Amino acid sequence: MHLTLQDAPSAEATIRRVQESLAEVDAVRPVPVQGLHLTMAGVGFTDEVAAGQLHEVSQQVFARAEAIESTPLVLDSMLIASEAVMFCAREESWLEELLTIQREAVDQVVGRREWGPFHPHVSIAYADAMTAVDEVRDALEDHVAVLEPVEIERPVLTLMRLGRDRNVYEWDVVRELSLSR
Repeated sequence: MHLTLQDAPSAEATIRRVQESLAEVDAVRPVPVQGLHLTMAGVGFTDEVAAGQLHEVSQQVFARAEAIESTPLVLDSMLIASEAVMFCAREESWLEELLTIQREAVDQVVGRREWGPFHPHVSIAYADAMTAVDEVRDALEDHVAVLEPVEIERPVLTLMRLGRDRNVYEWDVVRELSLSR
């Protein structure tokens, strides 16, 4: 499950501005705006999760998510790594609560998992070859210095079938819920 960034024109403008500054870095490819998302908890690969299990996880998560008192999703820092450039989200209690709901539902319905740490972020660009972090940082230098927090007023909880077969995120929406009210 993911939080997708829909109807967030100011956030999209900031992300596009940062992505444009990466154009001079050969191996870095921006994530198209419609592909921007914050990964929460994966339910599983489509060939490993039965339709009934997916439905049950969805029922549990969305029923409990409706009761969450959420605030806007705030992306307030940037992480530059050799494989990606990411906007990091503030770790809010509602975000942790939503993650816990998702993990509990997957564990109960699909089977217990070993969940790793959660570092909420939105990847805005990926490297498709080895790239020096310094080169990426230098391309972003002017933008990072003046970057203000990006607010997503209404992040959308999205259960999707996600693929990246053509080197770009593509998905089919199974179910959605707008969070901030």
